Amino acid sequence: MKRELVPTAIRTEFGEVLEDAAFHETAGANRDYTYVAGYSDLRRSRDAAIAKEQKEHPGKVNWKNVPDLPARLQWVRVTKVISGAPDNTKEIDAGSNGYRPVLKTDLGQDWFKAMPSGAVERADGSILKGDTVLMVCDQQQAARNAALNQREIQQQSKRVGANPDVALLETQVAEAPVQVRSTRFKS
Repeated sequence: MKRELVPTAIRTEFGEVLEDAAFHETAGANRDYTYVAGYSDLRRSRDAAIAKEQKEHPGKVNWKNVPDLPARLQWVRVTKVISGAPDNTKEIDAGSNGYRPVLKTDLGQDWFKAMPSGAVERADGSILKGDTVLMVCDQQQAARNAALNQREIQQQSKRVGANPDVALLETQVAEAPVQVRSTRFKS
């Protein structure tokens, strides 16, 4: 006997939410603190194209069917983590890798369609969100940085594999954890 499908919903204090395609939609910020209209959308489209290629051709991606990103954006911390004191060392480090601050005048680029939610413009025109500044490097520099990172990882892997004195460690718990009762609270 065939049974009729029953639509399901998630019940919240605000009412029921039906799980349809819109419920799982990833467009827009969708709780993503780092979302930048334009760049994030391009990146998601690229990720979807890679997933499609991997599904259609397991084990082999035809990179001609995957769009390249026009630039790379990065939120860079401009304060010390614990004290919150101003600290531009990460910004300087990013600059030495070809990044520059994104300016409000960059609005309209394919990778920068709108000011990020909650972001403000600093006096120099750069974009600040919380304790981070938005920085960008062009496609050529981003490709160079990614290639240098890949090469360094490959070299490190070869060094580790070729060195008989280096053994990868496996972490194990020596004994079962012990539960300690607080003396401050009575149970």
